[in-house]
Amino acid sequence: MENFKIQTTVSELERNHQPIQYYRKNEIFKIAQNAIVEDKEVLIIGVNSKILPKSFIANKLNIHIEPKAMDYKQETNDTLWVFNFADPNLVGYHHSCLFAQDEIQVAEHPYMSSCRKLIQDNGYDATTIDENGDGTPILLTNIPRMCSVKITNEIYGKNFEKASIELIKNHIEQFEKATYSNIMAICSLNGFSGFYTPSQIGWLMTNLYGAFYNAKRISNTNIAVQTGFWGCGAFGGNKTLMVAIQVIVAYIANISSITFYTLEDSKNLFAKEGIKIASDLVKKYDGNTIDIINSLVEMKFLWGKSDMN
Repeated sequence: MENFKIQTTVSELERNHQPIQYYRKNEIFKIAQNAIVEDKEVLIIGVNSKILPKSFIANKLNIHIEPKAMDYKQETNDTLWVFNFADPNLVGYHHSCLFAQDEIQVAEHPYMSSCRKLIQDNGYDATTIDENGDGTPILLTNIPRMCSVKITNEIYGKNFEKASIELIKNHIEQFEKATYSNIMAICSLNGFSGFYTPSQIGWLMTNLYGAFYNAKRISNTNIAVQTGFWGCGAFGGNKTLMVAIQVIVAYIANISSITFYTLEDSKNLFAKEGIKIASDLVKKYDGNTIDIINSLVEMKFLWGKSDMN
């Protein structure tokens, strides 16, 4: 079910773009706005989490690991969707001094903030969790990517506030022409400790399933997904479990491929372990969703700690 659907254009996003208050990010926008932008049609769709099927057929899923930042490159004919590791408020900190995955993505796609404004102007909530605590992913199509940020520790997270303007500019690749991204803004759980509970794992999986299912539905074709350690930075998620959950839901939603961009995990240890756990469980329980969730609970995955970024 859709909570809202807004049809607009890139030119309309441009007209609705709000000035960036934080001067370091404004320097990035000055570079980004030099890109030539084509006036494409844009969809902004709010969806709900989706109840998982009791069982599923595990078709072929291509799983890849890349020890770098997301590159937004479409390697196949499948429609590419890229994760936004969303705050409960869509692009809620793009004006701030914070600079993690969400804020970096908005710096590269500055008109994501226009999407937030258009949602609110149309009388809807620009939130990825509703008042009942249920996930409400937001899907964005054809958002211009107008520059590229080279991610290093020198500017990542709280170090962004300390970085000189010259250093920040040296991390920005200017585009002659914009490329266009389909983005799924999905919020994870935050603020827990101890072992993951059945309800927490179920919440995460239904939220992902709502996003994957609807991205495939509106694409009307097979989809490929670029993601990473969703919910594992500021939110303190367990990297191995969060990778495993994403792979399992990718099987359930019958998507074509999922690629994990691991960045700081240069040896891919967490990603490899999570992928193996997911693949083994899907095979062992022959697509029985309840048995898979129960097995994940029995593994007693521990919550991590926020990296404060």
